[in-house]
Amino acid sequence: MTAARAAGVVALGAIWGWHPPAALRAAGADHLLSEPASIGPSLLHHLPLTDSA
Repeated sequence: MTAARAAGVVALGAIWGWHPPAALRAAGADHLLSEPASIGPSLLHHLPLTDSA
């Protein structure tokens, strides 16, 4: 979470890992991911929209 904050990017916490959701939130997670399959959709949701014109 510290690295994400320093880089100015969205901090995602994986609740299937070592740390419980409360600890991830306390560390600064912007969003919590419930399973590995949610990585792609969660990342895509936070991409900035671009003008394709």
